Amino acid sequence: MLLYRGGAIGETTAMVATLLAPAASIVVKAALTAPGPDRSFTTRIALWSSVVLGGASLFAVVLVL
Repeated sequence: MLLYRGGAIGETTAMVATLLAPAASIVVKAALTAPGPDRSFTTRIALWSSVVLGGASLFAVVLVL
């Protein structure tokens, strides 16, 4: 966000970068819970996190357009 506010990057680049951070977090969460015995927990974490990220992505696209 500092690069965007400083004018070094455009709004589309800032939006993509902002959405990549939570996407990486979802992958890390799923990877950390995958070795555990409860596979349904891993699936729920990945699914609901992806739903939230999808909603945020749609909202961001609407704001940019």
